[in-house]
Amino acid sequence: MCSESCMAYTSPKASKEICNHCSSSRYDQKKRAVRTYYMFPLAPQLLAHYSSSESAHDMRHRQRRMPAIIDQVLRSNGNVDHISDVYEGSDFWEACLQGRIKDDDICVILSMDGAQLFAHKASNCWIYIWILLDVAPEKR
Repeated sequence: MCSESCMAYTSPKASKEICNHCSSSRYDQKKRAVRTYYMFPLAPQLLAHYSSSESAHDMRHRQRRMPAIIDQVLRSNGNVDHISDVYEGSDFWEACLQGRIKDDDICVILSMDGAQLFAHKASNCWIYIWILLDVAPEKR
């Protein structure tokens, strides 16, 4: 990646040697990458949840839970008795009613935060977590 974190040298930029944004070099004098990063793709992590019948059943929690919530919303003109989970939030159930979230979709939330560890930008750290909404809250 760029030494200033401007871009990653991945397709279609895999052959670039100079950053498009800050013009810094991709490599040092020994032709080693100046900066690297780690990537943990989300898709293989999600697919692993379908590797056993028990975890696949867990992944259908949202599908089993939403009909009762939608029914309550429709009967009460958009009112929900109490909000105990993301599913009861109006943004979520409205997306379901509008067809933007379907039964076979996988729903995740990305939460991230960063910290500069030293005053002179000598180091920084980004922490993120994917929250899988398709399983019950106690299993998230």
